[in-house]
Amino acid sequence: FLPRMDFMESPHYEDKFVRIDERGVEIFNFHFPITATGMKDMSSKLVTWDEITAVYTDEELHLTKAAYRKWGINFGNIWWALGESRDASRVKPFSNVVLQTSGSLRKGFEVETSSTEVANTIKLGIEQYQATHI
Repeated sequence: FLPRMDFMESPHYEDKFVRIDERGVEIFNFHFPITATGMKDMSSKLVTWDEITAVYTDEELHLTKAAYRKWGINFGNIWWALGESRDASRVKPFSNVVLQTSGSLRKGFEVETSSTEVANTIKLGIEQYQATHI
């Protein structure tokens, strides 16, 4: 269970795959190979609150084994951060969360706890950001 926290407290959630704080969702080991400004160290990717349009658990998306990648893009337009358990030959010990942004490429990552709880924490962050910025 992830406790509800004041929006400005930081971090809301953190494990070895992701950090959720007042800035947004920082996905570790994202390794996106190209940026608008050229190549640079992309060991993590910060998705700010104003960029997130929706959040899903892998269960909500009804993803099949073929949809998961250890790292990189799949056929469902999800760029997966480097993960430990999305190898199709292994049982999936971690849960996964997928962020939709204004671009067509969704961003997927593992979490060590319940994907539903992490997704709800992100949804709360979006609501609180919108309440204070719109």
